[in-house]
Amino acid sequence: MTGFGLLFAVLPVILFGGIGLYVLGTALDRLRDAFVIRQSETVPVREAARRTGVDEFEGTVEPTDDHGTFDAPFSGAEAVLATYEVERRERKQGSTGNSTNNHTWNTYATGEITQPFLVRDETGCVEVDPDGADITPANTETRHETGGSLPDSVRLRLSVLTDRLDIDDVLAQNKSNRRRYSEGYIAPGDEVHLYGTEVIERTPGARAVDGRVGNADGASRYKITAGTESDAVRARVVAGIGRLLLGLVLTAIGAFIAFSGTL
Repeated sequence: MTGFGLLFAVLPVILFGGIGLYVLGTALDRLRDAFVIRQSETVPVREAARRTGVDEFEGTVEPTDDHGTFDAPFSGAEAVLATYEVERRERKQGSTGNSTNNHTWNTYATGEITQPFLVRDETGCVEVDPDGADITPANTETRHETGGSLPDSVRLRLSVLTDRLDIDDVLAQNKSNRRRYSEGYIAPGDEVHLYGTEVIERTPGARAVDGRVGNADGASRYKITAGTESDAVRARVVAGIGRLLLGLVLTAIGAFIAFSGTL
């Protein structure tokens, strides 16, 4: 077998096997997060504002006086945090015709819109700096699917958020491809669960809060999830199992190709 022949023979094995192993790694990471959060103990908000070390707490979201809220770009809902995804409909490699079975949706752009917000329970209130957090929002859904320009109302909301997202990626249009726009957000009044916070500042001056918390040490386990601890655990278990199955399938395909090549 020539060098090029060998390369083409092993390339699918490397591709499927490598991607499969990577996906398996992310699956185990999600499941580990679920286990760690489940084993951790939530503390009252006021205690989270006073303790040292990594904390876990939950409460109700409120906007800060300085930052308020913003309109989520695709739905227009009032929000303090939001995530978005833009997908592009593309023809599957080697397929012909316009059947929906010959096309797939590929992620084109993703991002987050974040700002400080408050979390309150019956014991107190803290200001949260979400920078660096892994955000799992509520209300995730596809708001628009279009082959042309977005509605003027959406474009107006996006124009207000130009300093918080890459508007060129979101607005870029290709007339030959349909696009799907999805978002999730956390709104005032929502219940929210936080894991991996540390105190940045205790009892900030002239603020009616017990402290300011965030990802002070840059830890990779900083999580903000809409809902309660149970919701945080469930979201990561579901994501972990889904990735685990996908990783096993891809790895199995790579192993099958490798085994078939030795026959």
